Amino acid sequence: MEDYRTYFSARPKLVSDLASKIKILEVNKPVLELHNAKSKDELLQGLAKVFTEDSYESFIEELVAIAEGRNECSFDGRVKTLDGQEIFVHLNWVVVPGFEESLERVYVSTQDITERLKTSEALRKSEEKYRYLYDNAVIAMYTTSIDGKGINANDAGLRMLGYKDIQSFCRDFKVNTHYVNMEDRDKMIELIQNEGIVHGFQLEAQKVDGTKFWMELSLKLNKDEQILEAVGYDITENKKNKVALEKAAREWQTTFDSSKDIIWILDKNHQILQTNKAAEDLFQTSRTELLYNCCFKFAHKTNKPIENCVVKKSMISLKREQMTYESEGKWYEITVDPILNEQNDFEGAVHIISDITERVLAEEALKKSELR
Repeated sequence: MEDYRTYFSARPKLVSDLASKIKILEVNKPVLELHNAKSKDELLQGLAKVFTEDSYESFIEELVAIAEGRNECSFDGRVKTLDGQEIFVHLNWVVVPGFEESLERVYVSTQDITERLKTSEALRKSEEKYRYLYDNAVIAMYTTSIDGKGINANDAGLRMLGYKDIQSFCRDFKVNTHYVNMEDRDKMIELIQNEGIVHGFQLEAQKVDGTKFWMELSLKLNKDEQILEAVGYDITENKKNKVALEKAAREWQTTFDSSKDIIWILDKNHQILQTNKAAEDLFQTSRTELLYNCCFKFAHKTNKPIENCVVKKSMISLKREQMTYESEGKWYEITVDPILNEQNDFEGAVHIISDITERVLAEEALKKSELR
């Protein structure tokens, strides 16, 4: 049989019968606290209140693991507290060593990931809002090569510079067409070379048809791809759009900084494009030092990705990848969710580092108590 999941899903009575054979031998204090139970007896008597529709699917995942001969599995699910509050958990199921054949003893650990999921959802909505503003605002965004060839532009960028479509922009863009004074570009290139970025440079520019206008331009050098990323807008007409974009950016950063987990937005080269305050606190460094550096420099203190790098795995699988590691006496879990473009190609990732030291210590203590 190849598809155990389909097999069990089609036999709810069998799954129910198998579930009825499970006996809970012991629970620890964190489990009681997770479900707002005062004692083991209270929790066991209220198990029917704890389970949700997801619990059935979660149990099927355990059965699939057993059928496939695995001794452990993990997945996310949804349960309830005894007072009816819905929570999301990450569940780990491990067979106790020595009981691989009989399955008479297994460890089940759960971690409350409700806040993490809320943060992820808030990030997703914030990103959608930011992308909407990016795509629909009058603010122009475009990229060029160092030697002045057009590479990409949004609709606002095409309108501002006077191109009818992206094809004509890439074909006809020339630096001297849009700078009234080429000295302005020379000054910005000098700033880019010295500082890597230019903020709010005001200059007189012109459309492809020669129409002149004043704009404020910000540039950033992408060193890996050797391209200039530009954000520009008409100083007199787009003040309101600037305020809206800055507000969205502040809300996005506020969402980042509200999380206790370390959250990074990475590009496809492992470079950190966005970071939060938790990362600054853990690695004792500034936001400036974190940005545009590679994640492994801080997470693993290496100058290249480690052998089992979950970012590299996510590039291949195009789905969530996780790993745990120990550093200086603490345990961390890294979760990486890929960011895909419209062609479903890997463009970057959301990289989250969570301190799971308490969970690991609790699991180790439980194992030791079972082996006595």
